[in-house]
This record gives sequence, structure tokens and C-alpha cells, in this order.
Amino acid sequence: MDKLADRIRQKSETSVVERRKFPRFSNALPIEYWQIDEPQVRLGYTTNICEGGLMVSLPERFGVGEKVRIKIFFVSSRDLISLNAIEVTAMVVWSDADKQNVGHYRNGMKFEEIAPEDRETLRHFLNRFGEGYQRSSSDMP
Repeated sequence: MDKLADRIRQKSETSVVERRKFPRFSNALPIEYWQIDEPQVRLGYTTNICEGGLMVSLPERFGVGEKVRIKIFFVSSRDLISLNAIEVTAMVVWSDADKQNVGHYRNGMKFEEIAPEDRETLRHFLNRFGEGYQRSSSDMP
């Protein structure tokens, strides 16, 4: 029985594959979001974020493939006074119930459109937040 458990454990440990291009950082950042065809702005927050996408906790569940406009707010300097915001269009790649926040859904999203200056602002924030996080412009998708 112990040999079987060891084989199962080894198989599960070796079958985990990291599919992310960029490291993610856990960070609860406030967001505004709206559907492309519906201008009503709603509020939510990030659960984690990286250069290529984010996970958000929202009071609604989006379907895989849906596109959403998101405005992400964050402090970008040590003085904690300078507030920055970037806007992106993101596509939902998965969604499920948020077990830690009843009535909310976790939505994993991939950035589809982001202005170069917003990407640089995000990269700068991640570099400061993730100490040593470095990406050159040649690494960009």
C-alpha cells in the first residue's frame, strides 16, 4: 500500500506544469470594470496580478472568452500618495466561486489590450512590489 501511495505522489508531483509566462504577485488592488458593450462601471479587486493578466474577485461570474475593460488602481511610489491607474481589455480564461468571499466569483483573465505606457507603468509597479522582478521589452508578448 505504501508503494502505491509513493507512486501516486511521485506522479502528481511530476505532472504539475507551470503554464504562466510571468510571475504572479498576490495583491488586493481596487478595480473598476465594465463589459465592452455595457458602460455600467462596477467595483471589484484583484487577487493576484502579473504582466500578462490577473485574477479578480467580482460579484458576478463571467463566461470563458468574454472580454472586460478593467481600470486597475495602485500606489506607485514610496510616499504612498501617488495614485496610478491603468486600463486594459482582458479576456476571461476561467471562472469559479470564490470560497473565501461568499457571493463573489474568481475570474482569471489574460490581458488582450494594454497601451505601451500602461504596460510600462504596470511593469514598474511589479518591479517595486516583486523586488528584483525584471522583464526587458524583448520579453513582451
